Amino acid sequence: MAATNERTKLLSLETLPVEMQVDIACHLDFASFDNLLLANTWFRTLLTGYWVSILQKIIEREFSPGDGFVQSFSSVPDGSSSRSTETTKGEELGLFLMGVATRKDGMAIVLNFCRSVKLWEEEFQRIRFAQSPVKSRPLKEHEWERFRRALYFWRWFAQCFHQDGRIAWSPNGLHTHKWRVMMARLSTAEHHEASDMWKAIEYAVGRWVCPSVKRVRALFDNKLSQEEAERIGWGEYEENRLIRGTIMRLSPEDILHLLVYRHRYATKASVIQFIRLRNPRIEEGIEAFSRGISYAQCVTKMGGNGYPFTLQFPFGYGGILDDTHPEEEKRITHSADGWKGDGDLPLYPIPLSVRGRLVSNGGHDFCHLSRWAR
Repeated sequence: MAATNERTKLLSLETLPVEMQVDIACHLDFASFDNLLLANTWFRTLLTGYWVSILQKIIEREFSPGDGFVQSFSSVPDGSSSRSTETTKGEELGLFLMGVATRKDGMAIVLNFCRSVKLWEEEFQRIRFAQSPVKSRPLKEHEWERFRRALYFWRWFAQCFHQDGRIAWSPNGLHTHKWRVMMARLSTAEHHEASDMWKAIEYAVGRWVCPSVKRVRALFDNKLSQEEAERIGWGEYEENRLIRGTIMRLSPEDILHLLVYRHRYATKASVIQFIRLRNPRIEEGIEAFSRGISYAQCVTKMGGNGYPFTLQFPFGYGGILDDTHPEEEKRITHSADGWKGDGDLPLYPIPLSVRGRLVSNGGHDFCHLSRWAR
């Protein structure tokens, strides 16, 4: 018995050199890493002491593309970052994590973002096939990478243009030009992938977060009176579209919270309170992401770039998902034509006179929250 205990002690993880322990931890998946932080003090000390090296390997495997992961933390609209032309993608991620590690809450920031990405993957699997359930299937790994790339870009865009209304909305068009230039960084294929993600999430917001009066009545088989449906619903047609656009100006993490925990908000007033707390200036600007995608796609059409994959949500293929189109291999060609530069962007006019808020104001383009908070 004593010999058995001695062999067990010699084979325990604690007796291995620290370098070997870290190398073993680098092969964990993110869920295991996250769970082991709560296992015991020894695991937590090891993982928190070397979290930069361990998480770098995990992010490279499970949260690719790494450059998009890093860029999603930026709030610089011109797209400049600390990465130089001599820095590889892996080095960029490592430098980013080392920089974040200098902050007291650096590990928590990265962990919380990774958790939100994993939760987004669970939600997107559900909402992507919401209107084509017969096509429902698990997404493939390269499809998940397309989704994460679009999600990272959306987070970056939201931090630059959706958090402050004064940035997205400018009478002289200066900032409008900036987000058009930012959109030009995406390739043609990436534009359609981002559009696919955006349409699916916007549909989910309109269905579960702020349903229209018509949708509420349909949900109850038209058994509700018009007055009761109006009490529950968030306007009709154009009014509801403006409200959805305003809510879509929240950060991806906040929209995810509303989708996952909508049941916690029993009234419209509680939803509005959450929105105001998360983004007090949300009513002052415009939702620019969908306008940017539309602009980029119009530029593509004007340039005669025949991208074959126009099908996306609500169809069960196209966009982020693999298409059944016989020219699927053309996706590779259209995945490498991004970053067109300022000079290649024609001044395509996009109407920016409509700014959506959450409540109607006598038929004007603005919506005020107060009317719905009842």
